[in-house]
Amino acid sequence: MDGLERFLDVAHFMAPAAVTTLLVALVSFPGALTVAAIVTVPRIHRIPVISWLADQYVDFVRTTPLLLHLFFVYFALPFVGIRVEPITAGVLTLSLHVGAYQSEVLKAAYHAVPRGLVEAADVLGMSRLVRLRRVMLPLALRVALPGLANSMIEILMDTVILSVVAVVEIFYSRTLYFYQFFAGRIESLILVCLFFVIIGVPAGRLVRRLERRFTIPGSGSEPARIL
Repeated sequence: MDGLERFLDVAHFMAPAAVTTLLVALVSFPGALTVAAIVTVPRIHRIPVISWLADQYVDFVRTTPLLLHLFFVYFALPFVGIRVEPITAGVLTLSLHVGAYQSEVLKAAYHAVPRGLVEAADVLGMSRLVRLRRVMLPLALRVALPGLANSMIEILMDTVILSVVAVVEIFYSRTLYFYQFFAGRIESLILVCLFFVIIGVPAGRLVRRLERRFTIPGSGSEPARIL
């Protein structure tokens, strides 16, 4: 088998894993956004007890590795009677992990809304609900959008860790190919690089464009980013 044939054979072998990687990332992103929204609300409004628990959750996630979270979901939950499939464990772990970071993005975006606009809404006689719907949320989402888009790239990069629970994502598929055919190490590595570059570079440019487009003029605030 010559070089081109080997390259095409490796690409054909890795194609299903590439699809799995994309699907995991696409499903995990709305899951993370849901987690972030649930956690951010009590943190913003300082709801007693609940806000403290939300803060502890975010601090715990930010100070512990993703691999630990994955091991806990996949290996520890069965001890309390909760068994999840590898892909489900991966999606759940990524959603909970990235959701904590997205919560920081949403919280920073909310506080980035200029105070003068909020006071102007009060002067106009807007109720709290109307002010939230017409002033706070549109402007906060405008600030948060670049950071949230960046988190999508983070999720895609983090999918490679799911191989430890036997999820056949794109990076793990190259290992499977090598052990099955004892060939294709360089070709598979090139394909993995191409996969992330083809998706990551345009996504990175989109994030930078969003940062320039959606910064609130005159607020002196920069779009929130995941640390």
